[in-house]
Amino acid sequence: MIDIHSHFLPYVDDGSPSAEISLAMLKMAAGQGVTDIICTPHYRGNYKPEKEGLIKDFKKFCELKDAANIGVKLYLGEEVFYDARLFGDIKTAPFSTLAGGKYVLTEFSPEAVTGVYDAALSVLSQGYIPVIAHIERCVRLSEDYIADVRALGALIQVNACSFAGREKKFFGKRVYSLFSEGLVDLVASDFHYSRDYCMDKAYRIVRRKFGEDVAETVFVSNAKKIIGESL
Repeated sequence: MIDIHSHFLPYVDDGSPSAEISLAMLKMAAGQGVTDIICTPHYRGNYKPEKEGLIKDFKKFCELKDAANIGVKLYLGEEVFYDARLFGDIKTAPFSTLAGGKYVLTEFSPEAVTGVYDAALSVLSQGYIPVIAHIERCVRLSEDYIADVRALGALIQVNACSFAGREKKFFGKRVYSLFSEGLVDLVASDFHYSRDYCMDKAYRIVRRKFGEDVAETVFVSNAKKIIGESL
């Protein structure tokens, strides 16, 4: 499996408070069969790391991972809260795209009612592809609206633990409905040290309920296209 939305990097946001904890988190992911991970610290509010500094922190963490002999390949990106001014020129923006390619992990307020469509259109018009983070949390967006956003060319991501972990009671039915309507492109962990890692359990659920082909598409194939740009 490939995890394109995660918070493994230590110190940079609320994902992990130490390198030791981050390495333990990586071992957990590797133990569940994850081979590639995009580290996507927040870019929002108080979490707005300077780009060059973040790259240095990422390289140091990769060195620690290699020294610990953890067999997972890491890439860098950021989970960016959408702001029209910030996204005005993505080529010169202060945030990192997913694995340095043309995909942008884009977060919206859970209270979002409109604006996601226009935001996706803006990103796409610049030659980038928005990956809408944990869209199940945007509970006021209808499935028809999400379908319209996806039809533009945006990718729709849901969190593994939204239907296979603690958050199932809040978002489980919505995620299952999105799967039933064919509106899910990617499942990722959105892993923080204070949360469970649910990728393996989520994969087994999707395979059982929606079939092997769907599971491979949303956990592997579509994610390969994202990291493939940096290989």
